[in-house]
Amino acid sequence: MGVTSSDRDLEDWSNFEIDLPGVRGALVRLLRRVRVPQIALGRRHLFRVLIKGTGFELDLRQWFPASEVQIGFYSHRFVAARGRAEAEARAKEAVLLEWQGLSFMSGRTGVEAPELEADESEAIQGWFKIDSGGGFMFFSVDAEEG
Repeated sequence: MGVTSSDRDLEDWSNFEIDLPGVRGALVRLLRRVRVPQIALGRRHLFRVLIKGTGFELDLRQWFPASEVQIGFYSHRFVAARGRAEAEARAKEAVLLEWQGLSFMSGRTGVEAPELEADESEAIQGWFKIDSGGGFMFFSVDAEEG
């Protein structure tokens, strides 16, 4: 596994991603860029949901020696749903699919399903969103305490 970054400065590692080598890695990188649009038709509305995930440890120190062990993440999702509860459930499902699928996070952390909770959710204007969201913004113990 290699590490790629748009900025090789190890002090700012917010845009890193852990890559797989070879053809498999190229295919995974391509599929990660495919996004599913969200369309709110009928009685559905668009929602923006911020999901918080915990219950795992991700040690990045082999790539970033000065970093802390990551213990949680936030991830935005845009979903079409009939209400807030359905939107939150759909967003959690989408995060779990990414965690177990193309992000390979379940293999890197040894946790098949992190603890997920909807930290924020709100209905937004419009009926179409070109991108449903994706990715993870990790945080450490220090960030959670502060």
